[in-house]
Amino acid sequence: MTRTNLRAISIVPDHNKAHLSKGQKAFNTLIAYFGERDR
Repeated sequence: MTRTNLRAISIVPDHNKAHLSKGQKAFNTLIAYFGERDR
């Protein structure tokens, strides 16, 4: 007997995005700040 592999496929945009840690969000905020400052 063969076993089927069932996977749910998300159609909703941004539904399966990885959650960022507090440190990653702070890092992204700093990068955005320095990017704006250098313009």
